[in-house]
Amino acid sequence: MHNIDKYVVGVDLGGTKIAAALFDSSGKMLKRERTETAGAATAREVVMRITGMVQSVAEGRTLSGVGLASPGAVNSRDGIVLHGTNLPEWTNIPLKKWMEA
Repeated sequence: MHNIDKYVVGVDLGGTKIAAALFDSSGKMLKRERTETAGAATAREVVMRITGMVQSVAEGRTLSGVGLASPGAVNSRDGIVLHGTNLPEWTNIPLKKWMEA
């Protein structure tokens, strides 16, 4: 029997915490993690924490996608955080591009 299940990770980025969770195709949460946003001095450091958490909760599984919620004004078509409320130096951050890299 082949495993045809698909997996996605959802990420909640906030001014005080980052939460990430792995879900299977039925919507069941398989694993989740949470860390503090504080201590990350730059937007790039926050993105590095997010990508690390995505890799950690995925546990080597191939992902069909990653969904990310970010506070503030966002250009969702291009994946750019125009102004991240409660996040230092989060103005015109190319979040989608950085996450894909």
